[in-house]
Amino acid sequence: MKAPKILIPALIALVGATSLSATDPIPSLGTMNFINSGVRGTSGGEFGIDIHGYGVDGTDLLSFCLEVQENLSFGPTYSFELDTAARLGGGNHLNESDSDGTFDTLSKGSEFLYDLFYRGESGEDIGAINFTYDHDNSSGNNQADSKALQLAFWVLEDEKSLRNDGGLRSIAGNKYLGLVNTEFGGIAGAKSNFMDWDNSIVRVMNIWDGNVLKQSQIVAAVPESGLVLLMLSGVLGFVGYVKRRRLANATA
Repeated sequence: MKAPKILIPALIALVGATSLSATDPIPSLGTMNFINSGVRGTSGGEFGIDIHGYGVDGTDLLSFCLEVQENLSFGPTYSFELDTAARLGGGNHLNESDSDGTFDTLSKGSEFLYDLFYRGESGEDIGAINFTYDHDNSSGNNQADSKALQLAFWVLEDEKSLRNDGGLRSIAGNKYLGLVNTEFGGIAGAKSNFMDWDNSIVRVMNIWDGNVLKQSQIVAAVPESGLVLLMLSGVLGFVGYVKRRRLANATA
């Protein structure tokens, strides 16, 4: 992991300004509302999500749609549950206790791409993997990257068909589809179900308005500030180690 170039006092000030509860995992059930990120390249994400009663007000998570034909609005309060699969995929459906078994488990490719997206947003070094996303719009590509990544999720979840026309729904025209095509030995492999949930921070957030499913979103089960604060704990642990060594040397 690449250490951030931030002085320790600045990191301590950051912790002082952040609720400690914001370092906890995202609750598995709760209420939330969507925040317009301002960089959406399609009718999908990226979206901001504010978890009610969690951390400080504002964007706790960034998300993308997993399903099409499921509508949402900015502002209203929705209920949510974290899961490993999208429920009742495709359209606004009534909850019928899922008796028809309509669960759509997240694909390996979607888990892989969102994990890289989250780590890049959090400032973590993702090594030699050729994943690029203009998080801060420093290159003017944020909206274009948002559109390409959203379309990649829809293709990988079989919401939109893969094309061979060089456009954003093709391997040649979408860098994210090209990446998973290489990583998993083909798009079919990337579409297979992800199963290693114990070693992943990625989850599906199923979002409800009463008993009507509004959307299934791909999210991280830890907040946007999570990795920064984890890095801080490592820095402070190192400072404590240095102090203990100095005391030991002074009394030796």
